[in-house]
Amino acid sequence: MASVEFLSDIIELLLPLFLIIVMILSVIVIVSVLSILLEFLFSVFDVVITIWITANSMLNLLAIFDILYILTFPGIIFHETSHYLMCRILGVRVREVKFFKLGHVLGYVRHEEVESFTKNFLIIVAPFIGNSLISVLCFSIILFFSPEFWISVFLFWLGMASAMHAAPSNPDAQALWYETKREIKRRNYFAVIGYPVSLIIIMSNVLGGYLWDMIYGFALFGIVFLVKIL
Repeated sequence: MASVEFLSDIIELLLPLFLIIVMILSVIVIVSVLSILLEFLFSVFDVVITIWITANSMLNLLAIFDILYILTFPGIIFHETSHYLMCRILGVRVREVKFFKLGHVLGYVRHEEVESFTKNFLIIVAPFIGNSLISVLCFSIILFFSPEFWISVFLFWLGMASAMHAAPSNPDAQALWYETKREIKRRNYFAVIGYPVSLIIIMSNVLGGYLWDMIYGFALFGIVFLVKIL
């Protein structure tokens, strides 16, 4: 009888420990499966994005001269200037810069290789911040200060041109995607933010093109207008 009670006490003591071990093992298995699944999904996305970017680049070669790009050239200058200024702010050496030129590639900033994911991320998204601020500034002057008609027309054109080139380019999205993939392998899980950002950039280009860019410009104008009337 004593032995049965002793065995019962042992089981009672070991049962919680056993349950804890089972829970830990279950968590390890679940995390491992999710890790494998996510790696598979990211690999699939990687292939799809590479194919899409390659195809898109080939199609762009057919459009060497685009009149709409020429009409909105200040936005391109602001875009590249934002890349350039962010490099200077972060202490990243710029090797070559073209703020605007005619041809397939209308502008670019080439800088030294950067190991920091945060710096790369900020350099890539800098045009979205810089161009959007310039656009909002132009629209604010129009709506809050009511300048003369032709000045308003000029500022509206400048604001729309800036907004239409706020989005990072497809090469920027590609660079961010592979930079994120590299950082995830280094166990920098904060870098996972790069995946949705790069996908948003690519999808905005796929779904909208110039139309999406123009909608963004009118959206910024609408936001400034709402701020004024409220």
